Amino acid sequence: MLNCQAIANNMSQKTISSKPKPLFTKKWFLIPTISLLLLGSFILYLAISWGMFHSNYAREIATPIERELIAAGAVKKCERGDNGKGFDNTSPSYGADFETDMNAEKANQLIQDVAKKTGYSLKQDAQWPRLTYTDKTRLSLFKDLEPGSIELHMAIYNDTENVWCSGNTYLRNGKDNVVIGIGVSLPSYY
Repeated sequence: MLNCQAIANNMSQKTISSKPKPLFTKKWFLIPTISLLLLGSFILYLAISWGMFHSNYAREIATPIERELIAAGAVKKCERGDNGKGFDNTSPSYGADFETDMNAEKANQLIQDVAKKTGYSLKQDAQWPRLTYTDKTRLSLFKDLEPGSIELHMAIYNDTENVWCSGNTYLRNGKDNVVIGIGVSLPSYY
């Protein structure tokens, strides 16, 4: 014969005594959480070691030059660079291209004036197919770079060149609206 009272007492004791375990102690929660934290830490380590949070010294050097070109009416259309902290490059570099409403003669005078105003002395560089000027006389003062000079290149693209910017974009380049390009290269990191 079944004793209903005994069964009911037995069930109520099991219900009362069975307490839910906290969520963070369950293995199915703990293992993926730790795995995600480790993966995130590894990705952050890679980002820091590849210099993703490091400024580009070459861009810092180019900023006053760009400011002067823009003040004179040039329009920056594209830029490129590398902070030199990647696994494949140890030298900071930066370049930018500007559209102008100037002919080559006026653009030439502009880049000479801008260079002089920002402390550079340009000399024509005949190794390039376009009108290019270079200055390698100023020394880099960045303490974490090897000793060496700042290399500044300023170029005027002639009206027969197609100046590629990014994607499938070409800059407007003609006889009365030449493109000015600037480039800055620095010594390598130690």
